[in-house]
Amino acid sequence: MLTFLFGLTLDMYRPASTAMIADLVPPQDRARAYGVSFWAVNLGFSLAMILGGLLTRAGFTLLFWLDAVTSVLFGVLVWRAVPETRKRPEPGVRVAGAFRVISKDWLALAFVGLIFAQALVYMQSFTTFPLAMRLNGLPASVYGIVIALNGVLIIALQPVVGAWVARWDHTTAWPRARWCWDSGLG
Repeated sequence: MLTFLFGLTLDMYRPASTAMIADLVPPQDRARAYGVSFWAVNLGFSLAMILGGLLTRAGFTLLFWLDAVTSVLFGVLVWRAVPETRKRPEPGVRVAGAFRVISKDWLALAFVGLIFAQALVYMQSFTTFPLAMRLNGLPASVYGIVIALNGVLIIALQPVVGAWVARWDHTTAWPRARWCWDSGLG
């Protein structure tokens, strides 16, 4: 049950984080801002996995309390130092519910389904993978190093892949993909 709750809440910061970038960064700089944010998250992830794996040698209780203290400190920092960026609707303007709009968009629903399937597979790296490593006699510190490789690869490859994708002509790629999907070829 705790693993399910962990998976459910692991990325709860992402919608607020991406909305804040959309609110604060001019449109022409958003792709780079999202890339830098993703890069920073993975840098922190990589370092945390290595440090967490090493700290398990001192015991999981210490790791738990360090995580609890840093989480509370970060929460206070956000609460006190990060300003609200959400724009308030003008009085009398009705804002349509996003769920109602998205629930009628089959392409968005297909995307959500694919992301959910990907998340189920990805969460195995935090649930069954450490158990398999333990059953094979590997210590938790090795798990931290192995799982940090994910973040290290993102840190190393994202600038290269990002520059490559930025060169695509997105105005012609999307209609072509949409045509393939609508015609049954995609």
